[in-house]
Amino acid sequence: MIPTVTFIQIGTRVRAAGKWRALDTAASFKQQGAIRALGTAVIAAHPKLAAVLDAHGLTLDPVTGEVTELEQFNAVLSKRAAQVERNLARFAAEWENAHPGQEPGPVVRARLHAKAWDHQRPYIFKAWLPHWTADFYLALLLGIEILGCNAFFTAVSRQLFGMARAGQLPAARTLSKTRNGTPYAAILTVGVFTALPLLIAQQMSVLAGGATAGIYVAYVLLLLVLLIARLRGWPKRDAPFKLGGWGIPANLMALVLGAASLLTLVWPRDDTNPEVWGMRAAYWMVGIPIVLGAVVYLARGGERAVASESDLLQTSELESQAEAASNPHLS
Repeated sequence: MIPTVTFIQIGTRVRAAGKWRALDTAASFKQQGAIRALGTAVIAAHPKLAAVLDAHGLTLDPVTGEVTELEQFNAVLSKRAAQVERNLARFAAEWENAHPGQEPGPVVRARLHAKAWDHQRPYIFKAWLPHWTADFYLALLLGIEILGCNAFFTAVSRQLFGMARAGQLPAARTLSKTRNGTPYAAILTVGVFTALPLLIAQQMSVLAGGATAGIYVAYVLLLLVLLIARLRGWPKRDAPFKLGGWGIPANLMALVLGAASLLTLVWPRDDTNPEVWGMRAAYWMVGIPIVLGAVVYLARGGERAVASESDLLQTSELESQAEAASNPHLS
């Protein structure tokens, strides 16, 4: 008997309405379970398959699609077999505890088996790498994550403190308070506001998409302001490095690409941008800061608070003194 294998390949770029368009592959991943189940059912119902297997002394399980006499060799062919068996034993025990005195039927067993395969798929590389290598890789990723979060948290806290020090924020006097050179008020404020998106969603893909969209809003606005300044003749001073005539085209290209990326991030997809309280999650995470900023700007009568040069010099001197006091080795 010659085994046959069917591969289904779905292109992520299709031509529709006269243009090449990208497909949302998240839905395709969801269909994989249904496709596998359909393939298993078709193979199990093949009229000649049962006869061929029976002629060779083999039996096909119509529920799982496995050849009963060959199941013991699955561990050799599948790197995840041991993990799947542990998952299956766990899920089966949970089902039996929830249904005392009952035996799982073929449908339940098939569902438990599929659930065991799907569980912990992100850790599939552990099956292909030595455990110490996989653990080292996870530890490395954790260190990078902690370092990146701390760097971002520090940058945002510093930005908030700097804007409050320049009088550009409400409650600027409170937000610009320091203790031993540490802007504790700004740090606590950033910590509280950072936790607010968890009220909107808990999925990492949704949080990452919304947060990245918020960053892109600031990036696109900055590029827009920069482009307007360039069209008005900026920069007027000569500098060692300059783009010359390429300044406006480069700025315009960056603005277009940034706006396209922002549009992709806020696009209404149920997987990465689901509806929360009647509106898409990214719209909440991007819209709330914009609305609050607009309210503050209008409340101030459109006034832009800009610190004077003497204030900035005085603040810089105070910061240097505070840093020297907190770190004697610098003095």
